[in-house]
Amino acid sequence: MRKTATAPNIKKASQLLGWLKQPESWISIVAAIISIVTFFWVYAYQGKLEVTIPSQIGVAKSGYDKLQILVPFVFTNTGATRTHRHITNITANIIPLSNNGAELPSALIGWTYEVQFISTWAYHTKYPDQQVNMKQMDKVDYVSRAFPFHLEGGDSVSKVYIFEQKDGTFDSAGVGNFMLVITIWTNKEHFTMKSKYLGNIEISADFSYFDTNR
Repeated sequence: MRKTATAPNIKKASQLLGWLKQPESWISIVAAIISIVTFFWVYAYQGKLEVTIPSQIGVAKSGYDKLQILVPFVFTNTGATRTHRHITNITANIIPLSNNGAELPSALIGWTYEVQFISTWAYHTKYPDQQVNMKQMDKVDYVSRAFPFHLEGGDSVSKVYIFEQKDGTFDSAGVGNFMLVITIWTNKEHFTMKSKYLGNIEISADFSYFDTNR
């Protein structure tokens, strides 16, 4: 037996259609949609941590014959304003490459120092007793030991870190082509980045720079 619409139901449907025909009704609907979307983007959207490394990184040898890698980073939290990410650890692995691209034994490089670039003149002023090549544009200056840091949603920060060889010593006089594998841990996730760097450079206490071939 087919059901027919009752008079009260017909009246309610008619009232709803009448309400939808009013311009102010659509304004209310659009405002409600905007409020929901805004709430999601401001409070609920988790986003992700984006990390950028440059086309050049530095390689040097410490006074203890440890291989050092200098890597500038840009960290961006794409999440909503109230989402928080804590970068808790960064590890690096340098994998030498043979001439045909095959991987050779690797070396684990630990997250050690945060540094900054300052002009050579500023460096000389800060450390007047140290010999400085004034023809250089800038120098690497110590900031602090590397430690976890916090990044709010929508924020971006630049960091320059030195990674130092953990085990053994680096006996070679130079470095050829290599792959840099970086793993980043946060309170929400961890991920790995890989980049190949090309060069055949004699290394010393001053950083030499390698170009990427991603």
